[in-house]
Amino acid sequence: MIVGAAWKRKDKNGNDYLSVSLDLGMLGKRSVVIYPIKPEEKKSDKSPDYRVTMFTPEEKQAKSDSHQTNQINNSPFNDDQIPF
Repeated sequence: MIVGAAWKRKDKNGNDYLSVSLDLGMLGKRSVVIYPIKPEEKKSDKSPDYRVTMFTPEEKQAKSDSHQTNQINNSPFNDDQIPF
């Protein structure tokens, strides 16, 4: 049974990560980000290789709202230049 998909991405610093979309049925849809742990952060050979962060729908929406607000605030137009 397939429960999701992952896309390889790069963050703004050029670091690779996986963006994962999961459909957990009754638990709903979730977004997950998987980053490799840097070698200097590993304490031993038994330390994990990846860090997994799951976002709730509310966290994802808040991040999206914040991004949209930033796009609006960075508009090259001021209120006097908008014709409506």
